[in-house]
Amino acid sequence: SNHEARWIIQGSVMDDNTMVLPFHDAGIMGLGQVAQMSDTGLSVNSCYFYDSTGEVPRDKSKKVEIERRKVIQYYAKVSSEDEHGHGTHCAGTILGKICTDDGCDTDSTPRDGTAPEAKIAVYDIGTSDRLSPENADPMFVTGKLAGATVHSASWGNGVNTYQSRDKDYDKFQYENPDFLVVFAAGNSGKNNKKNSVSTVAKNNLNVCATRNKGQGQGELYAAYFSSMGPSSDGRIKPDICAPGHTISSADNGSARQCGTVGMSGTSMACPGVAGAALLLRQYFMEGYYPSGTKIPGDALIPSGALIKAAILNSGRLMLGRDGSNFPSKFYDESQGFGLISLVDAVYIKDKSKGKVLVWDNVELTNGQEWEETFEILASDNVLDSCSADHTSVTLTYFDKENASTSCTTCLVNRLDLTVEKGSQRLYPNGKIGPDMKNNAQRIRIPKGDTDIITVKVKATNLVTQNQKFALVISGCVDIGSRRPTSTPTTSKPTVSNFPSLNPSSTPSKVSSSTPSLSPSVTCVDDPEFVKARGMRKRTCNYIGEGNKQYRINKWCNKQKSGISISVLCCKTCRKCTTCASNSCAAIRNRNPSNNDGEYILEKTVDGVSTEFKVWCHNMANDPKEYLSLTENNFSQYTQGGARRGQTVTTTFTKIRLNATSLMIDLNDRTFSTSVGKISHNNVVLTSMPFAVAADCASARSKTGKALINLSGTPFKVIGGFGIGGYLPGGSATYDLKKNSWNLEGGGYCGWFMANPQKYSPSEMNSAHHA
Repeated sequence: SNHEARWIIQGSVMDDNTMVLPFHDAGIMGLGQVAQMSDTGLSVNSCYFYDSTGEVPRDKSKKVEIERRKVIQYYAKVSSEDEHGHGTHCAGTILGKICTDDGCDTDSTPRDGTAPEAKIAVYDIGTSDRLSPENADPMFVTGKLAGATVHSASWGNGVNTYQSRDKDYDKFQYENPDFLVVFAAGNSGKNNKKNSVSTVAKNNLNVCATRNKGQGQGELYAAYFSSMGPSSDGRIKPDICAPGHTISSADNGSARQCGTVGMSGTSMACPGVAGAALLLRQYFMEGYYPSGTKIPGDALIPSGALIKAAILNSGRLMLGRDGSNFPSKFYDESQGFGLISLVDAVYIKDKSKGKVLVWDNVELTNGQEWEETFEILASDNVLDSCSADHTSVTLTYFDKENASTSCTTCLVNRLDLTVEKGSQRLYPNGKIGPDMKNNAQRIRIPKGDTDIITVKVKATNLVTQNQKFALVISGCVDIGSRRPTSTPTTSKPTVSNFPSLNPSSTPSKVSSSTPSLSPSVTCVDDPEFVKARGMRKRTCNYIGEGNKQYRINKWCNKQKSGISISVLCCKTCRKCTTCASNSCAAIRNRNPSNNDGEYILEKTVDGVSTEFKVWCHNMANDPKEYLSLTENNFSQYTQGGARRGQTVTTTFTKIRLNATSLMIDLNDRTFSTSVGKISHNNVVLTSMPFAVAADCASARSKTGKALINLSGTPFKVIGGFGIGGYLPGGSATYDLKKNSWNLEGGGYCGWFMANPQKYSPSEMNSAHHA
């Protein structure tokens, strides 16, 4: 029921054999908070929402009556009733509270919701037959009229790609940072089906379902139906989990009744987390932070990002998926950041195991870095009997919407969280390097001996002028004299810990025996040059040619984040001798903080050392080299003849390059876009490999087209082309001025492509080098 679910959500706290609700016991029950819900509506005559003094109009007026007991706004987009019962059930889990008036069955076992003192704004988007979701404007805008700061949405379409609605909801939260959208992950995870998660906006809180107390293998196991991630661009989804299997909550009905009904789904888990968000808002707004007791003078208004950070920071490790042997772990496709546990999200005196520190609305500009140093205490007796078994650090921020719904990396502004512990540098989300995908990042440090940690947040790559973030740290953390003030600390961000590169106004003279750069040596800018204070680049133009050794010494002896500049900028610090890397992996290994971007590689061909630019992709995990193309390159399968449909055209902006063999992978379509759809040999083609022209028009036809344009690169095509398929034909024309090849090809069905051409384009499912 709701009772067991909210007990799990608040941290599964027991007092002897009694289930304890630490937030409710502390007086935190959602008072003063408003949630908006988009669903099939709500039965206002249910005892969990009934108001004996009257009810708000259920129409399209958007009228708000804040004095109502529970329902203060009801926007009837589709209808003014809950014909299905789904919406009433979800609302009951968020904040239902049984009435005490005549006709209210107060003798029955209550199924009150997570935040029973909160109120609700209803946005009715459906009936028993259909749902008609809205964009953020007007839907969220209508909710804000009622004072709503949390939106609960238990619906979706089962698609894990970044869609226009995700883009719209990201934009709204980025522009309205006090508003948090909570979504159900979906119910398509049967048989551990991955990539089944729904509604994957970056700023949303996406919720998976677990079993309830006493069910199956228990609440530490995801429900068998709960949809799995990741998002199509590789982000962690779902984010957090809550009970969603056989939840007993308010039932619908047109007449007054106090019945409840059991339902299962991530639809039941999502409202539990939405209710938890309301409790956290009350916690901060009534001054429970940081003391764990109510001190009105400590009140603060949290951002949606801070509420999200606290929830993700709290996650308990889940053990698997109910009814299967799926070995789940943190940050995987099943549990994301784990099972919500509010008692670990913030500090409740005498209930929480560790202390909690928060920062909110900290603003960084591009290249800036924020940092704080803390002592982790080992003794349980030093910090108010702290018994936390780990230190947890969580960063979240509301990222700007991505302009593209076909993004392969949908993150726009990139912040990087790291923790330095002794000689170790720890990265978030279980990674061994920076997380370049997620705007939610967490680092867990197991409890051990007393130690010092330095937490850093760096604005590695911003598209906008600045980016605000929220940060939560929990555990046995000694803050010494820097105990939090009445508002979250928003330390003024400082430029990355990098010394000034300006020469001293009176530089010391260098003895004549010091080697100098020969004027005949030409400097080539290092690909990894970093920016100094004031965002000024230090390049070979700064060092100059001739006797400028003091500048070289001054530059090369400095460090950036503990790494010598002579390592980062080897070319300059070795007096412009050739020392470029031969792979993106080597660049990453030399400096693990290097991001995706353009770098210079070195290759010796026929005894001649040559340098060329590549785009290094996926630097955080498995770096790969790509050649950037300055002109449009495309492959095309032209419709017609035996293959009707829409001509399939795939356009490439980068191609996968093997830096050792200098061959390209024709089948790598990471940096491509496609249009059209054709059925070929019972396979539906929606994209084409690189350098392939195909059709199925007639014998030796050549209506298929392709273009290989290597202008602006030091490469040329070698190895030739060939035909394949049935009755194929093809030709290639070289344009010396543009360094490009125009291909024509086809057949019945046939193709013309780069050698070797033994495979049909429709069967090219793995790397195919040419």
